Amino acid sequence: MRSLSVKLLRIIVLAAGLTAAASTAWTQDTTSDDWDEGSDLGDLPVEIHGFVEGATATRVGDDPTQPDQLVLSEARFRLDLAHYGDRSDLIFRGDFLSDGLVSDGSDIDVRRAVITLRTSSWLDIRAGRQVLTWGTGDLVFLNDLFPKDFVSFFIGRDDEYLKAPSNSIKLMFYTTFANLDIAWTPVFEPDRFIDGERLSFFDPSLPGLTSANVMGKPLEVVAPERDLDNSEAAA
Repeated sequence: MRSLSVKLLRIIVLAAGLTAAASTAWTQDTTSDDWDEGSDLGDLPVEIHGFVEGATATRVGDDPTQPDQLVLSEARFRLDLAHYGDRSDLIFRGDFLSDGLVSDGSDIDVRRAVITLRTSSWLDIRAGRQVLTWGTGDLVFLNDLFPKDFVSFFIGRDDEYLKAPSNSIKLMFYTTFANLDIAWTPVFEPDRFIDGERLSFFDPSLPGLTSANVMGKPLEVVAPERDLDNSEAAA
């Protein structure tokens, strides 16, 4: 718990530094000739939101294949930046992580970095890193084959982290009788699957559960080549 508190303090300091930098940039922007004399924070072109979170979770039963009872021990700082224009939107959403359960515990998870173009009354285009989802009810994915993060789901992170981001282009068509969404991911994005590092899994070739601790390394899979031949499309 002390380790989590130290990580959370570091994240808070980072959040304060980024907020201060953003406030300085805002001050410089509002002194520009591009702003009316009556401008205030509500007129700024960029919206900034975020939060700081500490999380820990443990197993409720013993797992002899795992060296640690904890499955989650992390501090997270979420930063949201958004610019909404008449014909386009720019959105960034990133998580700055400090994780005490993996060897390289510091990470940046960019969940959204997209531009949305409203080209006409019947077509919107969204391109960049984004979380794709549709047709979901009670966590049953019938025609949603977009990447999932099953590790996050089972260790207790918020439900939003069940969906993993991908670099994609999404076309949204609107008509009087039906709407059509088309999503294209040029480079295949795999699921973030259970590899034995935090959670054990059943291996039919072994008697019972196994984990990265038993295998000596996390489970490795053969992924398709990262080229356009293995791109994915959905509608």
